[in-house]
Amino acid sequence: MEKEITVEDLAEIFLKQQEKRVDNINLVTPTSYAFQIIEALKIAKNKGLKIPVIYNSNGYENVETIQKLKGYIDIY
Repeated sequence: MEKEITVEDLAEIFLKQQEKRVDNINLVTPTSYAFQIIEALKIAKNKGLKIPVIYNSNGYENVETIQKLKGYIDIY
């Protein structure tokens, strides 16, 4: 069963993970949702997200996408 979530929901998920004291947010194969992730990270970082964000794309990504991710991703 699929569950659709909003950008705001995703931001809250990131923040809840931080509250659970996880070490990082690890985004695996996130390319198709990169722009929604950026918007969610903007919200979450404005609300206090401090843990590292990892973008795991198996080493392949569009240059334009990487440029837009600048400032939101800590580790590639």
